Amino acid sequence: MYKVNELFGIYTNGKSMPDLHEALKLQVCPWASTKGGKCYKTRKSDSSIAIGTCSLHFDNIRQPLLICPSRLKDRNKIFNDCIQFVANNIAGNELYLIPEVSTSVGNIDFMLVVAHQKKVVDFVALELQTIDTTGSVWNFRQDLLRENGYDVEPGGSKRSVGINWKMTAKTILAQMVQKAELFDGMSKNLVLICQTPLYEYMEKSFNFAQVHERPSDRDVLHFHVYDYNPLGTRMELSLAFMRSASLDVVQNMMGMNADASKEYSAIIEALTPKIIPDYRFTPFSESR
Repeated sequence: MYKVNELFGIYTNGKSMPDLHEALKLQVCPWASTKGGKCYKTRKSDSSIAIGTCSLHFDNIRQPLLICPSRLKDRNKIFNDCIQFVANNIAGNELYLIPEVSTSVGNIDFMLVVAHQKKVVDFVALELQTIDTTGSVWNFRQDLLRENGYDVEPGGSKRSVGINWKMTAKTILAQMVQKAELFDGMSKNLVLICQTPLYEYMEKSFNFAQVHERPSDRDVLHFHVYDYNPLGTRMELSLAFMRSASLDVVQNMMGMNADASKEYSAIIEALTPKIIPDYRFTPFSESR
């Protein structure tokens, strides 16, 4: 099995290696925002060359890992699975899918919007999260091509590609706390779309004990968790399960609802040994 599981949307670990010449020439991403748009992940040393790697295969993980969020947009499945949140207002109105919506707590990847005569009636916010990696995906891409007779530059796998589970999980959960607070105040829903292995890591590493296994309409944050497996000559995205959480639960995932008195005591305990002359501060004096 090749480490690079898909290149420009083409599955490379099937029964036979597909012809990649046209894909390498055009560098088109099948899920780009505009038809015929190129893969946006390019080499740092040469921005004209797209890396084109959508997913990676790891021997110790039961399904290939998505490393590019654009791949999640395949066949609009993830968006169709969110229509439930605005279904009550669709009749007689129109749906819009708007990318990169700016808010006070950062951009939202997509908003699925119901509008009537160009006036917003309802919406649901969608965040897409795939796995961050360490090491050089480029070298493994070149290995795959070289082994299959493609003319590529010398070099190879100098450093193994790793999975940055901790940073990926911490970063997205911290964002979810802020964004859940925002949308809870509007009585709107926020959906985090991710792959099963990432959700399982977050569930194991953070406080997910009160996350609802049966999603509730009253909850602000919803997890739509997808499996990603081979199906014939291509990869298939399928909804594995859904979960939901109230704002209190979301805040508690990363310990943000810690008891204030305990936090105060801990800070005092940390500060007390440092009340020494070296740290004395005299207002308005010049530093020396």
